[in-house]
Amino acid sequence: MITLRSYPRVLGEKHLGNVHKMQSDMIEEYTWNNEIESRIGYFYDWNHDTHHTQLIDMHPEQDDYKVPMDIKYIVASRQTMAKDAITYHLQLRPSQECVVDYYEEYFGNRYSAVYPVGLYVDIQDSKGIWNRWLVCATANENDPQFPNFEILRCDYVLDAIFDGVQYKIPIVLRSQNSYNSGLWIKYRIETPEDQQQFIVPLNRLTENIWYNKRYLIDAKVDQDECRAWHVSKVNRLDLPGCAMITLAQDHFDPNKDYIEKDNGGNIVGLWADYYDKPVTPEPYNPSPIPTAGVITCAGVQEIKVGGTYKKFTIDFYDEEGIPLPFKEGTWSFEIDGVTIEPIVSTSGISANQIKAKLPNNGLWINKIMTVKYTTTEVEPLVTEFEISVVAL
Repeated sequence: MITLRSYPRVLGEKHLGNVHKMQSDMIEEYTWNNEIESRIGYFYDWNHDTHHTQLIDMHPEQDDYKVPMDIKYIVASRQTMAKDAITYHLQLRPSQECVVDYYEEYFGNRYSAVYPVGLYVDIQDSKGIWNRWLVCATANENDPQFPNFEILRCDYVLDAIFDGVQYKIPIVLRSQNSYNSGLWIKYRIETPEDQQQFIVPLNRLTENIWYNKRYLIDAKVDQDECRAWHVSKVNRLDLPGCAMITLAQDHFDPNKDYIEKDNGGNIVGLWADYYDKPVTPEPYNPSPIPTAGVITCAGVQEIKVGGTYKKFTIDFYDEEGIPLPFKEGTWSFEIDGVTIEPIVSTSGISANQIKAKLPNNGLWINKIMTVKYTTTEVEPLVTEFEISVVAL
Protein backbone atom coordinates (compact mmCIF):
# COMPACT_ATOMS: atom_id res chain seq x y z
CA MET A 1 0.00 0.00 0.00
CA ILE A 2 1.35 3.43 -0.98
CA THR A 3 1.42 5.86 1.91
CA LEU A 4 2.19 9.56 2.02
CA ARG A 5 5.61 8.71 3.38
CA SER A 6 6.41 6.11 0.72
CA TYR A 7 4.97 8.08 -2.23
CA PRO A 8 8.17 10.07 -2.99
CA ARG A 9 10.22 6.86 -2.92
CA VAL A 10 7.87 5.22 -5.42
CA LEU A 11 8.49 8.10 -7.84
CA GLY A 12 12.24 7.93 -7.28
CA GLU A 13 12.39 11.23 -5.38
CA LYS A 14 13.69 11.83 -1.88
CA HIS A 15 11.71 14.99 -1.08
CA LEU A 16 7.96 15.44 -1.28
CA GLY A 17 8.47 18.98 -2.61
CA ASN A 18 10.19 17.57 -5.72
CA VAL A 19 7.24 15.24 -6.21
CA HIS A 20 4.85 18.19 -6.18
CA LYS A 21 7.14 19.95 -8.67
CA MET A 22 7.03 16.93 -11.01
CA GLN A 23 3.25 16.77 -10.77
CA SER A 24 2.90 20.50 -11.39
CA ASP A 25 5.08 20.23 -14.48
CA MET A 26 2.98 17.35 -15.79
CA ILE A 27 -0.25 19.28 -15.25
CA GLU A 28 1.27 22.37 -16.87
CA GLU A 29 2.25 20.33 -19.93
CA TYR A 30 -1.11 18.58 -20.30
CA THR A 31 -3.19 21.75 -19.84
CA TRP A 32 -0.85 24.12 -21.71
CA ASN A 33 -3.15 24.86 -24.64
CA ASN A 34 -6.17 25.40 -22.38
CA GLU A 35 -4.83 28.75 -21.13
CA ILE A 36 -5.72 32.03 -22.86
CA GLU A 37 -2.06 33.10 -22.54
CA SER A 38 -0.86 30.16 -24.65
CA ARG A 39 0.27 30.87 -28.19
CA ILE A 40 3.15 30.40 -30.63
CA GLY A 41 6.17 32.70 -30.61
CA TYR A 42 8.73 32.87 -33.42
CA PHE A 43 12.32 33.41 -32.22
CA TYR A 44 15.30 34.79 -34.16
CA ASP A 45 18.26 37.16 -33.88
CA TRP A 46 19.34 40.19 -35.93
CA ASN A 47 21.56 38.10 -38.18
CA HIS A 48 18.65 35.84 -39.14
CA ASP A 49 16.16 38.68 -39.61
CA THR A 50 15.22 39.59 -43.18
CA HIS A 51 13.01 42.60 -42.25
CA HIS A 52 15.14 44.92 -40.12
CA THR A 53 12.84 47.93 -40.55
CA GLN A 54 9.61 46.15 -39.64
CA LEU A 55 8.15 46.23 -36.12
CA ILE A 56 4.48 45.34 -36.67
CA ASP A 57 2.45 43.23 -39.06
CA MET A 58 5.17 40.61 -39.26
CA HIS A 59 4.63 37.32 -41.10
CA PRO A 60 6.90 34.88 -39.27
CA GLU A 61 5.00 31.80 -40.44
CA GLN A 62 6.40 32.54 -43.92
CA ASP A 63 10.01 32.94 -42.73
CA ASP A 64 12.27 29.88 -42.71
CA TYR A 65 14.77 31.49 -40.33
CA LYS A 66 12.34 32.15 -37.47
CA VAL A 67 11.94 29.26 -35.05
CA PRO A 68 8.42 28.57 -33.66
CA MET A 69 8.00 27.61 -30.02
CA ASP A 70 5.12 27.27 -27.54
CA ILE A 71 4.98 30.20 -25.12
CA LYS A 72 2.69 31.86 -22.62
CA TYR A 73 2.30 35.62 -22.97
CA ILE A 74 1.60 36.96 -19.48
CA VAL A 75 0.53 40.44 -18.30
CA ALA A 76 2.67 41.03 -15.20
CA SER A 77 1.56 44.61 -14.37
CA ARG A 78 -0.54 47.44 -15.74
CA GLN A 79 0.56 50.42 -17.80
CA THR A 80 0.27 54.03 -16.63
CA MET A 81 1.54 57.29 -18.10
CA ALA A 82 3.67 57.80 -14.98
CA LYS A 83 6.22 55.13 -15.91
CA ASP A 84 7.99 53.48 -18.80
CA ALA A 85 6.27 50.87 -20.91
CA ILE A 86 5.84 47.85 -18.63
CA THR A 87 7.46 44.53 -19.35
CA TYR A 88 5.33 41.52 -20.10
CA HIS A 89 6.37 38.03 -19.12
CA LEU A 90 7.07 35.09 -21.39
CA GLN A 91 6.90 31.56 -20.04
CA LEU A 92 8.19 28.40 -21.71
CA ARG A 93 6.99 24.84 -21.27
CA PRO A 94 8.65 23.05 -18.32
CA SER A 95 10.12 20.55 -20.78
CA GLN A 96 11.23 23.19 -23.31
CA GLU A 97 14.85 23.03 -24.43
CA CYS A 98 16.79 25.44 -26.63
CA VAL A 99 15.61 24.99 -30.23
CA VAL A 100 17.50 27.94 -31.76
CA ASP A 101 20.57 26.08 -32.91
CA TYR A 102 22.92 29.07 -32.99
CA TYR A 103 21.91 30.46 -29.59
CA GLU A 104 24.69 28.95 -27.48
CA GLU A 105 27.39 30.12 -29.89
CA TYR A 106 25.98 33.61 -30.48
CA PHE A 107 24.63 34.36 -26.97
CA GLY A 108 25.28 31.70 -24.33
CA ASN A 109 29.02 31.27 -24.83
CA ARG A 110 29.69 34.90 -25.80
CA TYR A 111 27.65 36.81 -23.25
CA SER A 112 26.62 34.21 -20.62
CA ALA A 113 23.02 34.78 -21.68
CA VAL A 114 20.20 32.48 -20.63
CA TYR A 115 18.03 31.16 -23.45
CA PRO A 116 16.08 32.94 -24.94
CA VAL A 117 17.33 36.35 -23.65
CA GLY A 118 18.69 38.51 -26.49
CA LEU A 119 16.41 37.09 -29.17
CA TYR A 120 13.60 38.86 -30.96
CA VAL A 121 10.24 37.09 -30.79
CA ASP A 122 7.16 37.69 -32.94
CA ILE A 123 3.92 37.39 -30.95
CA GLN A 124 0.32 37.79 -32.09
CA ASP A 125 -1.86 40.42 -30.43
CA SER A 126 -5.61 40.24 -29.78
CA LYS A 127 -6.32 41.15 -33.42
CA GLY A 128 -4.08 38.45 -34.83
CA ILE A 129 -1.30 40.88 -35.86
CA TRP A 130 2.26 39.72 -35.31
CA ASN A 131 4.45 42.26 -33.48
CA ARG A 132 8.18 42.25 -32.76
CA TRP A 133 9.26 41.91 -29.13
CA LEU A 134 12.66 41.61 -27.47
CA VAL A 135 13.40 39.05 -24.74
CA CYS A 136 15.40 41.44 -22.60
CA ALA A 137 15.89 39.73 -19.23
CA THR A 138 15.14 36.82 -16.96
CA ALA A 139 12.19 37.65 -14.73
CA ASN A 140 11.97 34.78 -12.27
CA GLU A 141 14.88 32.63 -13.39
CA ASN A 142 15.38 31.19 -9.91
CA ASP A 143 11.70 30.43 -9.38
CA PRO A 144 11.64 26.68 -8.58
CA GLN A 145 8.24 26.32 -10.20
CA PHE A 146 7.75 28.20 -13.48
CA PRO A 147 10.62 30.55 -14.41
CA ASN A 148 9.80 33.19 -17.01
CA PHE A 149 11.34 36.09 -18.89
CA GLU A 150 10.74 39.81 -19.39
CA ILE A 151 9.82 40.97 -22.88
CA LEU A 152 9.35 44.48 -24.30
CA ARG A 153 7.80 45.66 -27.57
CA CYS A 154 10.35 46.92 -30.07
CA ASP A 155 9.16 50.47 -30.78
CA TYR A 156 11.95 52.14 -32.76
CA VAL A 157 14.39 51.36 -35.56
CA LEU A 158 17.83 52.81 -34.82
CA ASP A 159 19.76 54.21 -37.77
CA ALA A 160 23.44 53.52 -37.15
CA ILE A 161 26.60 53.82 -39.24
CA PHE A 162 29.50 51.46 -38.56
CA ASP A 163 32.64 51.40 -40.74
CA GLY A 164 30.93 53.27 -43.57
CA VAL A 165 27.85 51.03 -43.71
CA GLN A 166 24.30 52.09 -42.79
CA TYR A 167 22.39 49.66 -40.56
CA LYS A 168 18.81 49.45 -39.30
CA ILE A 169 18.50 47.92 -35.82
CA PRO A 170 15.15 47.37 -34.02
CA ILE A 171 15.43 48.56 -30.40
CA VAL A 172 13.32 49.27 -27.34
CA LEU A 173 13.25 52.92 -26.21
CA ARG A 174 13.12 53.65 -22.47
CA SER A 175 12.45 57.16 -21.20
CA GLN A 176 14.54 58.77 -18.47
CA ASN A 177 12.96 61.14 -15.96
CA SER A 178 14.67 64.51 -16.40
CA TYR A 179 13.26 67.15 -14.10
CA ASN A 180 14.61 70.23 -15.83
CA SER A 181 13.76 72.60 -18.64
CA GLY A 182 15.93 70.70 -21.11
CA LEU A 183 18.62 73.41 -21.06
CA TRP A 184 21.72 73.93 -18.92
CA ILE A 185 23.33 77.37 -18.74
CA LYS A 186 26.80 77.75 -17.26
CA TYR A 187 29.27 80.58 -17.80
CA ARG A 188 26.86 82.01 -20.39
CA ILE A 189 27.08 78.81 -22.47
CA GLU A 190 23.72 77.19 -23.14
CA THR A 191 23.62 73.44 -23.82
CA PRO A 192 20.69 71.01 -24.17
CA GLU A 193 20.26 68.65 -21.23
CA ASP A 194 18.04 65.62 -21.58
CA GLN A 195 18.40 61.85 -21.36
CA GLN A 196 17.17 58.78 -23.21
CA GLN A 197 17.79 55.07 -22.99
CA PHE A 198 17.34 52.10 -25.26
CA ILE A 199 17.80 48.34 -25.06
CA VAL A 200 19.40 46.49 -27.95
CA PRO A 201 20.29 42.80 -28.36
CA LEU A 202 24.01 42.15 -28.34
CA ASN A 203 25.83 40.86 -31.40
CA ARG A 204 29.08 41.61 -33.20
CA LEU A 205 27.47 44.68 -34.76
CA THR A 206 25.87 46.26 -31.67
CA GLU A 207 29.06 45.69 -29.67
CA ASN A 208 30.29 48.80 -31.55
CA ILE A 209 27.82 51.05 -29.71
CA TRP A 210 30.23 52.83 -27.41
CA TYR A 211 30.80 56.06 -25.51
CA ASN A 212 30.33 59.34 -27.41
CA LYS A 213 28.91 57.56 -30.46
CA ARG A 214 26.24 59.89 -31.89
CA TYR A 215 22.71 59.00 -33.05
CA LEU A 216 19.67 60.86 -34.31
CA ILE A 217 16.56 59.62 -32.49
CA ASP A 218 13.34 61.53 -32.95
CA ALA A 219 9.86 61.38 -34.43
CA LYS A 220 10.00 61.74 -38.20
CA VAL A 221 8.60 65.29 -38.28
CA ASP A 222 8.97 67.55 -41.30
CA GLN A 223 11.76 69.80 -40.03
CA ASP A 224 15.30 70.59 -41.08
CA GLU A 225 16.62 69.43 -37.72
CA CYS A 226 15.94 66.61 -35.29
CA ARG A 227 17.12 65.57 -31.84
CA ALA A 228 20.70 64.35 -31.64
CA TRP A 229 22.25 62.24 -28.87
CA HIS A 230 25.58 60.79 -27.82
CA VAL A 231 26.20 57.65 -25.78
CA SER A 232 26.99 58.49 -22.16
CA LYS A 233 26.69 55.05 -20.56
CA VAL A 234 26.95 51.44 -21.75
CA ASN A 235 25.64 48.66 -19.51
CA ARG A 236 26.15 45.12 -20.84
CA LEU A 237 26.17 43.27 -17.50
CA ASP A 238 22.71 43.75 -16.00
CA LEU A 239 20.97 42.22 -19.03
CA PRO A 240 23.29 39.45 -20.33
CA GLY A 241 22.56 39.08 -24.03
CA CYS A 242 21.36 42.68 -24.32
CA ALA A 243 22.82 46.14 -23.73
CA MET A 244 21.22 49.08 -21.94
CA ILE A 245 22.46 52.26 -23.62
CA THR A 246 22.05 55.66 -21.95
CA LEU A 247 22.10 58.77 -24.15
CA ALA A 248 22.72 62.42 -23.39
CA GLN A 249 21.27 65.08 -25.66
CA ASP A 250 23.61 66.53 -28.26
CA HIS A 251 23.44 69.22 -30.94
CA PHE A 252 22.19 68.47 -34.45
CA ASP A 253 24.97 69.36 -36.89
CA PRO A 254 23.79 69.94 -40.49
CA ASN A 255 27.39 69.67 -41.67
CA LYS A 256 27.66 66.10 -40.39
CA ASP A 257 24.11 64.79 -39.90
CA TYR A 258 21.70 63.73 -42.63
CA ILE A 259 17.91 63.51 -42.67
CA GLU A 260 17.17 61.10 -45.52
CA LYS A 261 13.94 61.49 -47.48
CA ASP A 262 12.37 59.47 -50.28
CA ASN A 263 11.02 60.92 -53.53
CA GLY A 264 7.74 61.77 -51.82
CA GLY A 265 9.43 63.81 -49.12
CA ASN A 266 8.90 61.18 -46.40
CA ILE A 267 11.70 60.74 -43.89
CA VAL A 268 13.21 57.27 -44.21
CA GLY A 269 16.42 57.68 -42.25
CA LEU A 270 18.07 59.76 -39.52
CA TRP A 271 21.83 59.39 -39.86
CA ALA A 272 24.26 60.94 -37.38
CA ASP A 273 27.79 61.70 -38.64
CA TYR A 274 26.77 60.78 -42.19
CA TYR A 275 29.19 63.38 -43.63
CA ASP A 276 31.88 62.78 -41.02
CA LYS A 277 34.08 60.82 -43.44
CA PRO A 278 35.10 61.67 -47.03
CA VAL A 279 33.50 58.42 -48.26
CA THR A 280 29.70 58.40 -48.38
CA PRO A 281 28.25 55.53 -46.27
CA GLU A 282 26.62 52.71 -48.19
CA PRO A 283 23.32 51.04 -47.23
CA TYR A 284 23.63 47.61 -45.67
CA ASN A 285 22.61 45.15 -48.34
CA PRO A 286 22.16 41.76 -46.66
CA SER A 287 22.56 38.84 -48.96
CA PRO A 288 20.27 35.83 -48.44
CA ILE A 289 21.59 33.52 -45.78
CA PRO A 290 23.51 30.91 -47.76
CA THR A 291 22.10 27.46 -47.22
CA ALA A 292 23.68 24.06 -47.75
CA GLY A 293 21.95 20.74 -47.28
CA VAL A 294 23.67 17.66 -45.88
CA ILE A 295 22.22 14.16 -46.10
CA THR A 296 23.48 11.46 -43.74
CA CYS A 297 22.50 7.84 -43.20
CA ALA A 298 22.43 5.67 -40.12
CA GLY A 299 25.10 2.99 -39.80
CA VAL A 300 27.31 1.70 -42.62
CA GLN A 301 27.09 3.68 -45.87
CA GLU A 302 25.52 0.85 -47.88
CA ILE A 303 22.03 -0.51 -48.50
CA LYS A 304 21.19 -4.15 -49.15
CA VAL A 305 18.76 -5.36 -51.81
CA GLY A 306 15.96 -7.25 -50.07
CA GLY A 307 17.25 -5.96 -46.73
CA THR A 308 15.77 -3.79 -43.97
CA TYR A 309 15.04 -0.09 -43.95
CA LYS A 310 17.86 2.44 -44.16
CA LYS A 311 17.22 5.83 -42.52
CA PHE A 312 18.32 9.04 -44.24
CA THR A 313 18.42 12.50 -42.61
CA ILE A 314 18.58 15.95 -44.25
CA ASP A 315 19.98 18.92 -42.27
CA PHE A 316 20.61 22.51 -43.36
CA TYR A 317 23.49 24.82 -42.41
CA ASP A 318 24.64 28.34 -43.19
CA GLU A 319 28.13 29.24 -44.43
CA GLU A 320 29.48 29.28 -40.87
CA GLY A 321 28.20 25.78 -40.19
CA ILE A 322 25.37 27.02 -37.95
CA PRO A 323 22.29 24.76 -38.25
CA LEU A 324 19.28 26.31 -39.99
CA PRO A 325 15.58 25.43 -39.72
CA PHE A 326 14.23 22.48 -41.66
CA LYS A 327 12.99 23.18 -45.19
CA GLU A 328 10.06 21.30 -46.65
CA GLY A 329 10.86 19.23 -49.71
CA THR A 330 10.62 15.88 -51.48
CA TRP A 331 12.84 12.79 -51.53
CA SER A 332 13.81 10.88 -54.67
CA PHE A 333 16.13 7.99 -55.51
CA GLU A 334 18.18 7.16 -58.63
CA ILE A 335 20.41 4.37 -59.92
CA ASP A 336 22.39 4.92 -63.13
CA GLY A 337 20.53 8.20 -63.64
CA VAL A 338 17.14 6.45 -63.65
CA THR A 339 14.57 7.23 -60.97
CA ILE A 340 13.63 4.19 -58.89
CA GLU A 341 10.88 3.69 -56.33
CA PRO A 342 12.10 1.93 -53.20
CA ILE A 343 9.74 1.09 -50.38
CA VAL A 344 9.68 4.15 -48.11
CA SER A 345 8.30 4.91 -44.66
CA THR A 346 8.04 7.98 -42.45
CA SER A 347 6.62 6.20 -39.41
CA GLY A 348 8.23 7.00 -36.07
CA ILE A 349 10.85 9.40 -37.44
CA SER A 350 11.38 13.17 -37.67
CA ALA A 351 10.12 15.43 -40.47
CA ASN A 352 13.63 15.69 -41.90
CA GLN A 353 14.05 11.92 -42.20
CA ILE A 354 12.91 9.08 -44.41
CA LYS A 355 13.34 5.31 -44.28
CA ALA A 356 13.86 3.35 -47.50
CA LYS A 357 14.52 -0.28 -48.42
CA LEU A 358 15.19 -1.93 -51.79
CA PRO A 359 13.38 -4.93 -53.24
CA ASN A 360 15.49 -8.00 -54.07
CA ASN A 361 16.65 -6.83 -57.51
CA GLY A 362 19.96 -8.41 -58.52
CA LEU A 363 20.50 -5.84 -61.29
CA TRP A 364 21.14 -3.15 -58.67
CA ILE A 365 23.91 -5.00 -56.80
CA ASN A 366 27.28 -3.19 -56.84
CA LYS A 367 25.61 -0.05 -58.18
CA ILE A 368 25.51 3.41 -56.57
CA MET A 369 22.14 4.74 -55.45
CA THR A 370 21.78 8.54 -55.35
CA VAL A 371 19.47 9.91 -52.67
CA LYS A 372 18.11 13.38 -53.46
CA TYR A 373 16.23 15.94 -51.41
CA THR A 374 14.69 18.89 -53.28
CA THR A 375 13.24 21.81 -51.32
CA THR A 376 9.86 23.23 -52.29
CA GLU A 377 11.04 26.80 -52.89
CA VAL A 378 10.89 29.20 -55.83
CA GLU A 379 14.58 28.45 -56.31
CA PRO A 380 14.79 24.88 -54.99
CA LEU A 381 17.89 23.60 -53.24
CA VAL A 382 18.89 20.08 -54.34
CA THR A 383 21.03 17.97 -52.00
CA GLU A 384 22.47 14.61 -53.08
CA PHE A 385 23.95 11.65 -51.24
CA GLU A 386 25.49 8.49 -52.73
CA ILE A 387 25.28 5.07 -51.12
CA SER A 388 26.51 1.64 -52.29
CA VAL A 389 24.00 -1.10 -53.14
CA VAL A 390 25.15 -4.55 -51.99
CA ALA A 391 23.79 -8.05 -51.86
CA LEU A 392 21.90 -9.31 -48.84
